[in-house]
Amino acid sequence: MKAVIMAGGTGTRLRPLTCDIPKPMVPILNKPVMEYSIELLKRYGIKDIAVTMAYLPSVITDYFEDGREWGVNLNYFIEDVPLGTGGSVKNADSFLNDTFIVISGDALTDLNLQKAIDYHRKKKSKATLVLKKEAVPLEYGVIITDDDGKIIRFLEKPSWGEVFSDTVNTGIYILEPEVLDYYKKGENFDFSKDLFPRLLKDEIPMYGYITNDYWNDIGDLDSYMKTQFDLLDGKVDFLVNCNQIKEGIWVDEGTKLGENVNLKAPVYIGKNCIINNSVNIAPYTIIGENCEIGGKSVLKRSILWKNIRIGKDTHLSGTTICSNTHIKNKVNIYEHTAIGSGSILSDGVVVKPNIKIWPEKRIGEEMIVNENLVWGTKRSKTIFGYKDISGDINIDITPEFASRLGSAYASSFKDEATLVVSSDKSNACDLIKNSFISGILSTGASVIHIKGATMSMNRFAVRHYNANGGIHIGIDPFKKNQAHIEFVDKNGANIDRNTERKIENLLNRDDFPKDVVQKG
Repeated sequence: MKAVIMAGGTGTRLRPLTCDIPKPMVPILNKPVMEYSIELLKRYGIKDIAVTMAYLPSVITDYFEDGREWGVNLNYFIEDVPLGTGGSVKNADSFLNDTFIVISGDALTDLNLQKAIDYHRKKKSKATLVLKKEAVPLEYGVIITDDDGKIIRFLEKPSWGEVFSDTVNTGIYILEPEVLDYYKKGENFDFSKDLFPRLLKDEIPMYGYITNDYWNDIGDLDSYMKTQFDLLDGKVDFLVNCNQIKEGIWVDEGTKLGENVNLKAPVYIGKNCIINNSVNIAPYTIIGENCEIGGKSVLKRSILWKNIRIGKDTHLSGTTICSNTHIKNKVNIYEHTAIGSGSILSDGVVVKPNIKIWPEKRIGEEMIVNENLVWGTKRSKTIFGYKDISGDINIDITPEFASRLGSAYASSFKDEATLVVSSDKSNACDLIKNSFISGILSTGASVIHIKGATMSMNRFAVRHYNANGGIHIGIDPFKKNQAHIEFVDKNGANIDRNTERKIENLLNRDDFPKDVVQKG
C-alpha cells in the first residue's frame, strides 16, 4: 500500500511560527511534525510515500531529501497554483495505482493504521474517513454515520447552531484510486467540500472509522503547545528521542548543566545546550538544540526552538520562541506569546500576554510590547523625529497606536487637560484623529475637535480656547501613505524635547489611566 502526505499547509493561524517555514516543518520536540507521520507510515510497512507541497516546498525537500534516512521512498509533487486538498492528491495520480492512505503532514497521530485498513476492506468501502470524537468540533468537519458506520451526512466547520455530532473528520483517508476520477488533474477541489458530497449523492460506499487513538491538529499556538505537552506526558505512542536522566526529564547529549539548576518534570532539553547557574526550569518546558540559558533565568511552560540565547534574570512564561532569537537580560515574556525567528529583544523588554512578534524584529531596551509587531524591522523607545512623529499609515501609525499615544499625551498633564485635535481632509488622517480622540477621552481629558484643518489653524485654536495643548495629523505632501503628527503646547508652539521624552516614557511604560468614566 502507498500513502500521500499532504504538506501544503501555510499555517496562517500559527504565524509567526510559520512565516519562514511550512506548517509541516514546525518542530515537535525538536523534529518536524511531518517526521512523525513518516515514522507512523513506516511502522505499518508503508514505505512508498507521495508528498504534496505548495508553500516553501524546498524547506521540506532539503530536510527529507529522498527519505532514505527514514527508510522510506519519498516522491514529491509541487502545486504551481493552489489545487485544494483533493486536487493536490489528484496531482499525484501517476503515483497512485491501488488503495492508498492520505494523511496530514501537520497533525500528530499514533493511529493504528492496520485496524483502519482492515475496516476499509471489510466494509468494501471506496472512501473511508478516519473520525475522532471532539468536545468542541467547531474547527473541524462534522460527520454523522448510521449504525453500520456508513456516512450519511457531514458539514465543514459548523457554527454551534449547526453542530449535530461530536464526531469530526481527522483528514486521514483510505481511498480507492477510482474516487478521484470525478475530477481531472490540475482541477481545484477539496475532499470535504467537493468530492465527498458527490460520493454521498451517488451512493458510493463511504464509511467512517472512529478511532480512540491520539490525534491532534496543530492549527494554532494552543494546540501546538498542547501536542508537545501530551508527548511529554506519554499520551502519544511515540518514544521521546532523547536521553532520560530522571523520570520525566530528558536531556540530550552535549548539554551542560550549571550549578543549582532546578529541573522539574516533565522537561525536554535538546543537544549541545548550556544551562547556566541557578536557572529554574519549570514543568512543560521544551528547549531545542544549541541553546544557552543565562544565570538565574526562569522558564515556565515555554517552547524554545534551536540556536536561541537567553540572557540573565529573564523570565519566560507560556511562550514559543523561534530559532536564532536573542533574548537579553531581565526580559519578561508572558503567556500565549510567540517570538519570530531572528528577533532581538534588548535588556528589560516586557512582552505582554497574547502578543505575536514577527521574524527579524529589533526591540529596544525597556520597551513594553503590548501590540503585535508585524511590519517594520525595529521598535525603540524614541518615536519623535526632528519635530514630529511620522510613519506609514496602518503600518507604523495604526489606530491602536494613535489611541495609546493620545492617552500618553493627555496623561502628561498634572491636571485634567483640554486638547485641540485636528487633521487635514484625508480619510486616513481623519481615522487616526478619531483614534487620538478616543485615547484622550479615556483618560478623563476634554477634546476640542476641528475638521479639515491645517497646522496653523490648530495653533490658533489652542491659544483661542486657552487649551493645554494640541495635536494635528496631516498627510506628507510627497508621500501619500505617510502621516505626520505634530504636538503643540498651550502657546501653540511645538512641544520641547523634555515633553517628548515624557510622552515616550508614558507610552513605553503603558503608564496612563484607561476606561475612565467621563464627567458631565
